[in-house]
Amino acid sequence: MSPGKQRILYLCTGNSCRSQMAEGLTNALRGAEFEAHSAGVEPKAVDPRHVRDRHRHGRPGQQES
Repeated sequence: MSPGKQRILYLCTGNSCRSQMAEGLTNALRGAEFEAHSAGVEPKAVDPRHVRDRHRHGRPGQQES
């Protein structure tokens, strides 16, 4: 963790789309202030909408493979 940054955990059931998108947006838009992570209590495969939107905004993710 970086000094002075608050940590955020976006937790959902599957961690397949929305929580990963929230993590990415938080880190991209407010990364100087926050360190965001996402997790799921029953992780599922990454939702294709998440992959599509990350590529659309020029931010391919490491969790796609």
